[in-house]
Amino acid sequence: MGLPQLPGCKSQVIYDPLMCRSAVDEGGDGRYESVLHGTFNHHQGFVLYQDKIIAWWSNHARDENGPGQRVIGRWGNWVGDSASPDARINWGYVPSFVEFMPPPVPVRRRWWHVDPDLIHPYIDGSLSVRNGKLYSIGQVTCIGGWTTEELLRRPTGPLPLEKWNDRLDLNRGFRYDLWYDVGPQFAQRWTFRDGQLVPDSPMYRMTPHVSRVEVTPGQWKNVAPLIPPYVDMIPIENAPEDIRIEVLGAPKPAGPPPPAPRPAHAPGTSSHAADGKHGLAHSTEFERPDGKLVSVRDNLQNPGHYYAAVRNSRDDYYAPAVETDLVGGAAPVSGRLPDGRVWLLCNSPSNYLVAHENSRKDMFITVSRDGITFDKTWLVFHSDRKSDGGIYKFGGPQYFVTRIIGENMWIVYSITKEQIGITKLPLASLQ
Repeated sequence: MGLPQLPGCKSQVIYDPLMCRSAVDEGGDGRYESVLHGTFNHHQGFVLYQDKIIAWWSNHARDENGPGQRVIGRWGNWVGDSASPDARINWGYVPSFVEFMPPPVPVRRRWWHVDPDLIHPYIDGSLSVRNGKLYSIGQVTCIGGWTTEELLRRPTGPLPLEKWNDRLDLNRGFRYDLWYDVGPQFAQRWTFRDGQLVPDSPMYRMTPHVSRVEVTPGQWKNVAPLIPPYVDMIPIENAPEDIRIEVLGAPKPAGPPPPAPRPAHAPGTSSHAADGKHGLAHSTEFERPDGKLVSVRDNLQNPGHYYAAVRNSRDDYYAPAVETDLVGGAAPVSGRLPDGRVWLLCNSPSNYLVAHENSRKDMFITVSRDGITFDKTWLVFHSDRKSDGGIYKFGGPQYFVTRIIGENMWIVYSITKEQIGITKLPLASLQ
């Protein structure tokens, strides 16, 4: 993009996977060889727990949201004061890798079509610290087809036949894969013991498993049977009281419940753009110095520039977003610096349906004093790495998860949805 390099940034790959040959539809036995195998790695995040940092991500043999996808991670120790400009992380060696949520079914490849009768689930999950305890929280999910509208991607019931298809078909508008939450949702507590991160409880089931879904009126798909440990989970009602409270929250007091927070968008409008290209997807929100809130989003129907909308307070709805002149690709993130300036962390423009090899190569940060005009921009990290061709794998650094700790911003991200990287960005460089 021709941007100047932001000085002082230090980047490191913390997961560089080995090729996996476990997919049963390619001759494998359906079991990952180890926690180091599987070349799809994405949906990352990190938490601070005790004196450590723990990163996690989704992992599959090769494809995004493929059957048998699991959640793995790695932990590291802070070296010195985590808030100092010189803070760094010692990630250790192989024992620091952990499988937090194993595959729910034998591993298979994902293709651009789904089986007409049977869909195979994967795991979608994350880590969180609750009341000082570390938990993995997950959900069993399936890809059940494709639809024509971004807003319909998580069906709560059967879709009209004209809105659903068994395969990707761009000529007919079927470009959005459908995510069916088939359960169960589950939780497990973790702890460090003898220098290892290990389970501190059984896995607890919070919702039932759904064995089939109605994709269009009268047309059903069966969900492939789950394997251990998901068939052996304990109902959350049988968990100790402290775990129930930490996972589900304290019992609600008697009387009417408090009003729910107002959603950001009027019902049915979250993907709407002012120009009629209703493909708004990932979003980030920041508060301007004048107190107004701004939503910045990418548009799957018009990639290349971010869209934005403004609302006066959290009691207002966002109007349909308008296209801005800020270039960028998927999933920007934003926040406020200690001095009050607004920052946006972005990647270079992408078209996830066309220009795979030229997309998302640059991670860049842009800064504004008023949250309107972003007039200082730097390159943070660039990668020309190419993927192995798995489904939805392209680009470079993307889907950033950030946290400002003392004098630095720490950024965790995937590279080509294969490697996991981390960057330390010194705030003093943003001048």
